[in-house]
Amino acid sequence: MKTAPILLLATIYFSACTEKTGNRKIKLPDNANCSYFRNELNPTGKPILVVEDELFISRANTDTNQVKMGVKNELIKGYLGCVRVDTVLGVFFDFRVFSDIAFNEYGLIRKNNTITFILQSGKSVVISFGATVSGSTNLSAGYTQYKTFSRITRGDAALLKGSELKRVVIAWTKREDEYKVVNPKVFMSQIPCVE
Repeated sequence: MKTAPILLLATIYFSACTEKTGNRKIKLPDNANCSYFRNELNPTGKPILVVEDELFISRANTDTNQVKMGVKNELIKGYLGCVRVDTVLGVFFDFRVFSDIAFNEYGLIRKNNTITFILQSGKSVVISFGATVSGSTNLSAGYTQYKTFSRITRGDAALLKGSELKRVVIAWTKREDEYKVVNPKVFMSQIPCVE
């Protein structure tokens, strides 16, 4: 079943906040320059690697009336972290929309909505999202947060780590938007940490 590895990835990522005793860290090569949210072997000896999130896209608020009224200039920030559970590769996404009416503008991220990575090489990689893990509005922080995840193939991983990002397109349920890449080497630095 295709959904089982995705559910497993989500469960492992979102339960990673609880420290488990007795798990052993995975020995990494001396030249590895990776920062991990989670790095261990599970009780059956299979690796669990979760790279710490990095900012990779943003979008400025272009509504001049809102900017004049003091509304945050950044409208969207997107973070990602690559993960491997046993031999399965994946990416976790955290999108923050600086609006308390984000649902009216963007809708949700649903299973099989897509994110398209357009590379400097001219190639593109289209990845389907899993189910949205959360879509909550934090009124005190002033943003709505969406968390979701995707499984990636080895072929997609090879393309993503072989070229810098140029543009990113996200298909939300209510609209499709293109985003500025602020960290074009994010996959080049993260994927080798989980392969």
